[in-house]
Amino acid sequence: MNIWVVNPFDQLPNESDVPLRYWSLCRTFAEQGHSVIWWSSDFAHLSKTKRESCEDVDGFSIRLVKTPAYTKNISLARLRNHKCFAEGFLHDAIAGLESGELNAPDRIIVSLPPLGVAESAFQIRDHLIKIESRKLTVGHTNLTSPCEVVVDIMDAWPEVFYQVLPKPMRKYLGPIVFSTMHRRAKRAYLGADKISGVGQSYLDLAKRYLQSQTKMRKSLTEESPRQKPLYLCYHGTDLSRFDRKNNFDKDTSYQVVSTLNQPINNSIRAIERSQNIPLRAVYLGSMGSGYDLQTIIDTARLWKNENIFPFQIHFAGVGPQLEMLKARCKDLGLLTSTEASGYVTRGKTLDSVSGLAPSISRVVFHGYLRKDAISELLLSAHIALVANRPDSLVACPYKAGEYAAASLPMISCLGGELGQLLEKWKAGTEYLEGNSESLYFAFQRYSNNKTLEQHSSNALDLAEELFDRDRTYLDLAKFILS
Repeated sequence: MNIWVVNPFDQLPNESDVPLRYWSLCRTFAEQGHSVIWWSSDFAHLSKTKRESCEDVDGFSIRLVKTPAYTKNISLARLRNHKCFAEGFLHDAIAGLESGELNAPDRIIVSLPPLGVAESAFQIRDHLIKIESRKLTVGHTNLTSPCEVVVDIMDAWPEVFYQVLPKPMRKYLGPIVFSTMHRRAKRAYLGADKISGVGQSYLDLAKRYLQSQTKMRKSLTEESPRQKPLYLCYHGTDLSRFDRKNNFDKDTSYQVVSTLNQPINNSIRAIERSQNIPLRAVYLGSMGSGYDLQTIIDTARLWKNENIFPFQIHFAGVGPQLEMLKARCKDLGLLTSTEASGYVTRGKTLDSVSGLAPSISRVVFHGYLRKDAISELLLSAHIALVANRPDSLVACPYKAGEYAAASLPMISCLGGELGQLLEKWKAGTEYLEGNSESLYFAFQRYSNNKTLEQHSSNALDLAEELFDRDRTYLDLAKFILS
């Protein structure tokens, strides 16, 4: 088949060595022998810079649509960017089809957000249907299969924008203020041939849109509309990246070593706890305002005030909050003098296993890390932190798959779907956003080695069941192509 994947947000292969959802999906289709084009924007969402063109990789090609820049994620400039992307995709696609440069797609997979792009895909589908209809009227026998559009829900839009409204009024003002965006979301769900999503909560949201339309139709006719095929596929990750033996056998330029200079396993964890050596808690991801990072720093401050050192906090990532958090840690005495002025690029070891060296930081900032370094950092850790704020409406973030694959229990303030998964699988615990005492007690839960080891094992079971891309993306591809 000819398959088009449309998403402007994920990093391209020349921007990262960690494949995200759409790179992984394109690669899956290409490995099955399909012809694949990934349509993206020439403006990079993460770095807020113009993109370089990306050569064909992993058997698929990438086409960039010209769009204007924006600096803030929630802004009119970003909405203008999305409008230009939707219009540019439609224009470039139709032009390519009419000139013969592009073959007609059999499937178009469109991410939501951005709003409006699905409508462009529907227009392309309608254009192809008209071509086939003309062939039929002149007795043409070489007809192609109809193009199908699959909407893949990545985020709850426009519901996520409710957070800019006063909290008490969100329920009432949101549907009014964002009524135009709600109509576009409804058109996307109604027009899609199939719907997939990275969280069950997103599919439930789509169902509510569809059910509201179903009730209206039933009031006009006795005929029930056809059920829309829905499919859940979490972001997931490449589990082989976190194979402990393979990673620690490699000779790499970056290595985060354990306190005892050995790969972490349950016996090492037991020794570290019995010798009162701090365990490692890691936060991986963006350092933006949508994350409850200050509470993590405040918890490290509580430990310092009590003269205890149960966990060393590791941050890996960049973003607007980074310099502020580093300055805060420096003021609180949570950094060593050598680390206060820059990033740490190598793991630190204690001077001895019998006591704590005064030069060891309570908080470590690694900055941006490449794939191997991320894997090694996670494999050297004991606990992982999910600091997405609950009002972000994130269902299950990318980092949850990587944490689970590295066998790390999660401490999360996100709640919602991830909170339910952690509770069901006994693979983590939750704390209240903005409450350092709540986070303090969540950490304390893992002072029991037995709980730590059991939740660690359960996290890996969770990863193998729900986050293994080698299996889950094959199933997603099957759903899309069936």
